Amino acid sequence: MEQITAKDLLRIQDLTIEEVKATELFADFSDAQAQEVIDTLIALATIIIKYSEIEY
Repeated sequence: MEQITAKDLLRIQDLTIEEVKATELFADFSDAQAQEVIDTLIALATIIIKYSEIEY
């Protein structure tokens, strides 16, 4: 199994519609649908980050 490093997880720019549509799963999506994928991933990441900040 390949090791994932912090550098692999760091992105300077946002995911683009072209990157989404370059994957086999989303290749047939319209630009609007690809943007929905991006928006959903941002929302999910935000929820995960906010949840991880909760002190128990």
